Amino acid sequence: MALLSVSTGCFRTHDYDAITQWLTMTSADAIEVIIYNDYAYRMGHVRERFQGIGRRISAVHSPKQIQTFLSTPGEEWRGEELLRNSVELARDLGSPMVVVHPWDGRRASLDLDAIGATLVQCAEHADDLGITLSLEALPSRHDRPSRMLEYLLSFSDTFTYTLDFEYAKIYEMFDELLAFSERLSNVHLRDFDGRWLIEGRRSYVRPFLGKVDFEALIGEIKATGYDGPYVLEAPYLTIGELETVLAQFRQFIR
Repeated sequence: MALLSVSTGCFRTHDYDAITQWLTMTSADAIEVIIYNDYAYRMGHVRERFQGIGRRISAVHSPKQIQTFLSTPGEEWRGEELLRNSVELARDLGSPMVVVHPWDGRRASLDLDAIGATLVQCAEHADDLGITLSLEALPSRHDRPSRMLEYLLSFSDTFTYTLDFEYAKIYEMFDELLAFSERLSNVHLRDFDGRWLIEGRRSYVRPFLGKVDFEALIGEIKATGYDGPYVLEAPYLTIGELETVLAQFRQFIR
């Protein structure tokens, strides 16, 4: 049965003490733990906060610094090191999956072969620990994200991918991503209203406030046979607001 999860990104803070307290108050089936950049080299702190939380960890979202390291010639080893650390954290938290941003979307030119080779090295370590790497289809100036993702998936049969509703809507690439849905392992639930920025800050639009038809598109995903996590990732001010949206999504995914 598909899991309805919440991300640590549902809360407007990087304070894991506060986040873990709020997470225990939700009715979600599981949690996706984002490793924020300011904690990337202090994963012991994250491990301490989430071990024994009493909730299933559907995925660990590795630090976003990895996308920059993987995309910078000579810095790939830094990305590999952080990703390996994320894999080991996932093992310790009992999570089966690590989500990774495989490229830096700001770069107009990327060496996908070098990125793929580094990810393969990380995948070998992940496989040994029983962890799956899920590559998220991010925006990019280099090429269409669906094409880039499909190419990187060809580097290893163990790679899977994360479909983010916001990014898929921006590029209108749902059909392209679902064309290889047998590799789909994770779904991020965010909306898109046509804006990247709101008052100068990155826009993270909550579901049902934008242009995405969640009911229809989740129906298409379910029709492929997908039964993995659906992760609410947009920020909420109160647990009550979060619970209202979780109740709506339960009707779609069950």
